[in-house]
Amino acid sequence: MSEPHSQATPERDVDAALTGLQDQIDAIVRVLGDHQRVFEALRAAGLLPDGGGEGQDR
Repeated sequence: MSEPHSQATPERDVDAALTGLQDQIDAIVRVLGDHQRVFEALRAAGLLPDGGGEGQDR
């Protein structure tokens, strides 16, 4: 009843969705890295307080 090619379509859909999600994750990581560098530069210039780690999970 089911054709062999009908099983491949959901796998391709899942693979495409995962690829799209990974692309979005990669973009978010790049933006976060950019923001981190900006904050570090602002702190180094004395425009932002060091914060002393308060409220940070690191």
